[in-house]
Amino acid sequence: IAAFGQANTTWTYAANTVMLAANTAYAQANVANNTANSTCIAFVIDGGGTAITAGEKGCLEIPFGCDIVRWTILADLSGTANIDIWSSNYAFLPTAANTMTGNLGMTLSASRSNQSTIMTNWRGTRINAGNVLCYNVQSTATITRATISLYCNKLGH
Repeated sequence: IAAFGQANTTWTYAANTVMLAANTAYAQANVANNTANSTCIAFVIDGGGTAITAGEKGCLEIPFGCDIVRWTILADLSGTANIDIWSSNYAFLPTAANTMTGNLGMTLSASRSNQSTIMTNWRGTRINAGNVLCYNVQSTATITRATISLYCNKLGH
């Protein structure tokens, strides 16, 4: 997105709407649909021009079932980060006890980007339809905005 840093702006991309808001975390499920079976769940953590702090940054309900096949973190500045994802059903919103990554997190180390298809130490890579994902920054330094993308294969296709 050319104007990524602009707040309170709406774009339409592949028939999906993305709203960016200042000083908040924002997300869009199903932004990239490479095939009928694949999708991307993206979540942005924005410190509003200051360094991102540790803690839960927001949650997102996923309306479809899928298996995560790769994760990616992209940051605005070179820095470090460790981000965990908690997952549970809507009736019992997730907490740290519901970690998907086993508290190992998705990490940046003195970099602006990292990705992996290796999730053997994760507690699970399946997201059931209706699950809620909460994004928790365990630690961070320097970066002021990070995009976490989960590339998934949809279930039932």
